[in-house]
Amino acid sequence: MIKQDIDDCALISRGKYFELITTDSINQQTHIPVGASPENIGRFFGAVNLSDIAAMGGIPEYFMAAFNIPSSLDIDFIDKFESGLNEILQRYRVEYLGGDSKENSTISFTGICIGKALKTNTLRRSNIKKGQIVCVTNALGKKISAYIAYKNGIRTKENANEIMSIEPRIKEGEIISKNGGRFMMDLSDGLGSSILQMKKNYGLGFRIVRDQVPIHNHLFHVCQISGIDPYNAILDYGGDYELLFSIDNEGSEETAAKLRSMGINFSMIGDVWEGENILFDGERWNPVNSIGYEHFRTID
Repeated sequence: MIKQDIDDCALISRGKYFELITTDSINQQTHIPVGASPENIGRFFGAVNLSDIAAMGGIPEYFMAAFNIPSSLDIDFIDKFESGLNEILQRYRVEYLGGDSKENSTISFTGICIGKALKTNTLRRSNIKKGQIVCVTNALGKKISAYIAYKNGIRTKENANEIMSIEPRIKEGEIISKNGGRFMMDLSDGLGSSILQMKKNYGLGFRIVRDQVPIHNHLFHVCQISGIDPYNAILDYGGDYELLFSIDNEGSEETAAKLRSMGINFSMIGDVWEGENILFDGERWNPVNSIGYEHFRTID
């Protein structure tokens, strides 16, 4: 029986495990910047699907793909694309089961990834509760800075490939799920979009302390050049694919110490409450009005 919820994956009960199934697509207009190599596009395609499994604390096992490509596309592109896809699947020991290809006027790829997680460790978005501490893995903004630089014509080829070079946080998701994590999701569409989605779906808001949000140095540098506020960029842009998760307030320091002792780099950036999404700027709480990353806007 399929469990219905608003999660990164569909869940099917298999004894003590949930079978996790996800599907994600990328296409030329909205995901693939001009200048990105076929290998990096293939890695990105695999990674975005694996990231959904990671966001629930699962382990990816199998992958299938459907290619929609023009007949005029050079076969060398497909060979290199599949090389990049196979590289990331092999890195995470995911078996590629093949798929299908169709002729189309534009380039698009759809993936299906299947994994599993112990039911007791599966981190669902509905696990969110008032009073939990909100956390995020690593630093935010490296991919965002590449996107801003790309859009402003700064080292476009280099930054096009940086946008595509993401890592699914599979190890982090599994460890967090077994050691005190409560709800979790990946930041594919950015912090602003994610907390807005959680507020709409579950009625709980986030109180985020701006100075506790870990921001990558690259973003500060690019924002100085572009004139964009780095904290607004964190809310308005996506692409980092880090994990947003919560832990219980009670015993939070002990949980945090345990996670860090197991190699998880993360920051506690706020808490969950019953009000609206707000951000503390050091002097006052301000409403978060960002709608986050617009997934269907053209990238080039």
